[in-house]
Amino acid sequence: MSKKVMILIGLFLISNMLLGAEKYAVLITGDYADERGNFEGSWAIANGRDIERTSMEEFWNDTFLMWEMLLEKGYADSSIFVLFAGGQDFQDDYILEGERYIVPEALEPMTDYQADLENVEMVLEGLAIGNPQENIPQLQEDDFLYIWTFDHGYLHDGHTWLGLINEEEIRDDTFGNLVDQINCQKKVIFMQQCHSGGFVPYLENYQTVIYTATSDSNWALSSDSLYYDGIDFPGDPDPGNSYGANEWDEWSDHEYLHGEYNLHILNAIKGETPDYSNIYQTEYGDFPLEDADLNFDNIISIYEASEWNRLLNSWQWLYNGAAPPGVGTWDNPQYSDLGEIGETTSLEYPNMILSDITTSQTLQGIMAIPMDLSVSSGVTLTIADNSKVYLLNESQLTIEEEASLIIGDNVSFYGDGETINNCGFISITSNETTIFNNSHFEYCNLINSNGN
Repeated sequence: MSKKVMILIGLFLISNMLLGAEKYAVLITGDYADERGNFEGSWAIANGRDIERTSMEEFWNDTFLMWEMLLEKGYADSSIFVLFAGGQDFQDDYILEGERYIVPEALEPMTDYQADLENVEMVLEGLAIGNPQENIPQLQEDDFLYIWTFDHGYLHDGHTWLGLINEEEIRDDTFGNLVDQINCQKKVIFMQQCHSGGFVPYLENYQTVIYTATSDSNWALSSDSLYYDGIDFPGDPDPGNSYGANEWDEWSDHEYLHGEYNLHILNAIKGETPDYSNIYQTEYGDFPLEDADLNFDNIISIYEASEWNRLLNSWQWLYNGAAPPGVGTWDNPQYSDLGEIGETTSLEYPNMILSDITTSQTLQGIMAIPMDLSVSSGVTLTIADNSKVYLLNESQLTIEEEASLIIGDNVSFYGDGETINNCGFISITSNETTIFNNSHFEYCNLINSNGN
């Protein structure tokens, strides 16, 4: 039987004209980055900063780095909702002089809302039901949502609480209910605040991956630079001695601090430290950040990011060496992945296809194919309407003989090459007819059984 491919392509040259799955993010930092954050019970005092310094620059530094990372990973600025402190960017003179944590003029301001209870509820409810007045869309079933929190955390009345500005706070179950009502394909939630593990039971489900800096009974701390006498840690070449690490970046003679958990998560996902190095440096050895990519697919999954933090978070080493669970006052990361999707989920590509398609299935949303894969004979692969498929690392998706490929409407295919000769491609050897309806191709080849 003659093999054939029938292609009906309405090729859109401008990709932003296409409807399709989207990525959204909510960043919540509930305290100021200056002396206004120095009050009883604050993160500043919990970290001993009432004596050393009254400012909590980490709040701005890490919020900015998270926002910057999301832009690098393809999020539209309009799809990132930043709730920071009192509602203004923190751009003091020393930041402007250091030229590192500055919001580009074209994107000013970075901050969208004051981080109070009313705005947290408004943004999360908006993503659930839509809020046209605030330009907050109702998320669809193929969209992706990332939520990150960095502020105070409290434990009282049998619940954990997320601190917000003006000493407001939101309880674990209330926050969980707000997030749960948002209907989308997947959610990833990172939390840096103290006692953040207490939120896990109210957020976890089979389509959500949660990674918190600590348990429900422990503090989450700022970067410490590894100086611990007598504490053994993974790969320690000389137990009993202390070692330093490059955890504070310096610009114009000012040191910029970070949350310990945030630092290692960001290092892994960004592939670089805040001072643009691709190596995490310590006095006992250097750690190339490319090593965070455990399966060598050039994408950092949520699972891989969590493992990098477990390896290099030195507050966790002290916890493991000094106190039984629930007793210590330092980082104790918690990872929840009921659906076992963390290894195939990243912030850049919410769905990563890492193995051959051997059973009939439907794929939807934003997906990446970072290696050569095939759809086995007798199997039907359906790509749902409005999906976005990224063929990375010059990968090939082969539709074998007797296999079927069904493409929905308005599906986009992207390669990561710069020319038609070094990009991903779809190879159809099946004798089944494949219809591409209003599809978009960008640096992605389509070849039939004859290789043309």
